[in-house]
Parts: sequence; C-alpha cells; structure tokens
Amino acid sequence: MTDRRELPTYTVSEAAHYLSVPAATIRYWSVGRGSYLPLIDVPSRGPPTLVSFLNLTELHVLSALRRKHQVKMPAVREAIQHLARLAQTPIDARHPLVSRVLATDGVHVFTDYYGQLINLSRSGQAVIREVIAGALKATRARSGRDPYQALPLYPALRQECSGSGLD
Repeated sequence: MTDRRELPTYTVSEAAHYLSVPAATIRYWSVGRGSYLPLIDVPSRGPPTLVSFLNLTELHVLSALRRKHQVKMPAVREAIQHLARLAQTPIDARHPLVSRVLATDGVHVFTDYYGQLINLSRSGQAVIREVIAGALKATRARSGRDPYQALPLYPALRQECSGSGLD
C-alpha cells in the first residue's frame, strides 16, 4: 500500500503559494537546474511537476534553512546527503529533511544522532553541544513518535470532483 503522504498532489504553483516561496525556487529545488541536481525526490518531474505532502514539508524546511536562517546551499546539499546516509527506513531515505529534527547556527545544519550532536554540513562531524548550544535555532518543531506527524504546515488538500456536480 502506498503511503498517501507520498502521492503526487501539489503543482509547483500550489506549493509556491502555500509556502510563500517563488515558483522558480520550488522548481529548482524539485527538478534541479543545469548541473545542479534536485534537492528533493519528487514523485513526478512533469510536465507538470507534482510534489507530495512530504515533499511540501521538505520544501518548508528548505525554505526555513535558506530564507529564514540563510544557510548557504553547499551546506544544505551536504546536510541532505548526510541525512540520506543516516536513514534507517526507505521513507527516511526518500525524505531526509523531514526524517529528523534539525537545528542551525545560520552556517551549518545539525541533528542529534544517538545522543551526540553532529554537524550534517560537515559529513556528520561530532560537535560539543555546550559550545554551540546558544547559537542553535530549531528549523521545525515535532512531537509524538511519528517524525512526519506534527509539522507546522497545514496546506489544503485537493478534493475529488466526481459526484459533486462540479465535473
């Protein structure tokens, strides 16, 4: 059975609208550009390019890292690659940005790994938590056991039109 959160649901324009991010940026992160590979694994590269709910949450995290915390793209790319290497399930490997709670100091991306704070932008280098704790900012909140459950993002889902008199 396919996880409904991975179904191609949102167009680039819809994702851009929900996240208040330019459509060109969403397309670049989802499809890539020139020699730059995409940052997320989307179910449909198009045309039209469609993203899933989990992709939408990944784009939300990317937006926070890039626009709010101003982490440079090479550090983000390295963090994504290292998160994928740490993945313990196939869904975590496909959606590494929402598989763990992330934090940043505005330069690097960090996560907890077996109780150790690691720098994902530096290939998982361990860091001394007490030294940088004051500079860290969480990129998203999460509660409960399901890492995909309580993300602070609530886009409207497309509704089926058949039988509603709208088709």
